Formats: sequence, C-alpha cells, structure tokens
Amino acid sequence: MIFIADNEVDQLATLQYLLRKLFPEEEIWPADERPFTNWDDVTKELTRKTENNDRDLLVILDLGLEAQHMASAAAGVQRARLLRKVREHAVFMAYTQFGDTVRSDRNYHEIFDGLIDSNRPVIPVVAGMLW
Repeated sequence: MIFIADNEVDQLATLQYLLRKLFPEEEIWPADERPFTNWDDVTKELTRKTENNDRDLLVILDLGLEAQHMASAAAGVQRARLLRKVREHAVFMAYTQFGDTVRSDRNYHEIFDGLIDSNRPVIPVVAGMLW
C-alpha cells in the first residue's frame, strides 16, 4: 500500500496518478482526491488503514501539511518521527520544498528513507515518460 498525506488537491492528484502508473497493483490511499489538512487526521487514518501490515507500506508525507513554510516543515518532521514509531517497518518519504532544512534535522536519517523535493521538476519529467 502507498499512503499519501498531502494538503493540496492538485499535488495529491498528480502523485496518485504517477504512482498508479508506476505501481498499478498497489492500493493508494486516499483513493479519492481528498487532501489531509492536519496531522491528527493523518495519524488516525494511517493507523486505521494500515493496522495489519506495515512491511509493504510506503508513506509519503507533505511535511508542510498545515502551512507551506519552513517552521511548518520542521514541525512536520517531528510528527513524522511519531508516525515512524507507529509504523516502524514502513518506508517513509518526506515530500517538501524545504529539503535542506529537513535534512539538517538530527533525526532525519532515523525517520526518513528518502526525500522528494517538491521544488524540483522530477515529477513532470517522470510524468512525461509515462504519457
């Protein structure tokens, strides 16, 4: 399963589309284009939806979930740290425009397996390869 926590409908839809193309057999949650607006909802939904298996789970977290600024991304790292404790075997990817700030957090490597920089044109390049 692929679990995406993003607060912007267009970014969520793009990620869902690309991931469905890359991994057509995987379940992607949320299945609709309903964005998350706060970390409490992400925690509840991730816990509920993935309670039986976290070994085959990819979690993509928009670290600026509640606001698109550096302080919100830093707070997102701390929320991700708590989620990692709940789903310790999952693969966690940070999705943020503040990659340098996130990578400088002393707990970054304990929390995340990788980072998708939302400022870089990686998604359009991949999208061009898929269309």
